[in-house]
Amino acid sequence: MATTTTESTETLQTIVNERLAEAAGTAGEVMRGAGEAVREADMTLRGSSDQVLGLLAALSVGLALGFVLSGASRLLIAASLVPAAMVAGVLAERMDRENRAAIRSPR
Repeated sequence: MATTTTESTETLQTIVNERLAEAAGTAGEVMRGAGEAVREADMTLRGSSDQVLGLLAALSVGLALGFVLSGASRLLIAASLVPAAMVAGVLAERMDRENRAAIRSPR
């Protein structure tokens, strides 16, 4: 009986190791795809008007507040705020660029 348990444990360990190796192989592909999606979203945001960015930020914050009120997990709430953070970054960059241009321009 001890031999059967040991064999079962070894078989289970082998299966788990194989599945972990498969998951590790696909994790790299997933991360590359996510990185590409973020770069594409960033380019789209940079080309959007201030009104569209404001609407997107409001939608993102509203969604997060809805998740908070419904008792959703913190991870889901944080994920729903990612677009608002990206919009804030784009708007801050635009404001900085405008301020630098205003400082450099002669009056």
